[in-house]
Amino acid sequence: EKIAPAENGGEQRHPLKQGRGAIVVKADEVDGFAQALTRLLSNDSLRRQLAEHAYDITIPHFTWPRMVSNFLKQIGVQPK
Repeated sequence: EKIAPAENGGEQRHPLKQGRGAIVVKADEVDGFAQALTRLLSNDSLRRQLAEHAYDITIPHFTWPRMVSNFLKQIGVQPK
């Protein structure tokens, strides 16, 4: 069973990788999305593995200090 990876000009814009914290499907592929959901719902070990990897990948990027710093930069305020 193969889930198609997302395509974005060959550039990975996020830290999630197929099988390491995510099952990646193209935004307009309804069948691929349905396959990914079915796969997650029917495979406990895959769900646990993806959850652990996603947590490890996500936490460094979404801390309060980092989010506030990014927000301040977006509105033109220099963080201290």
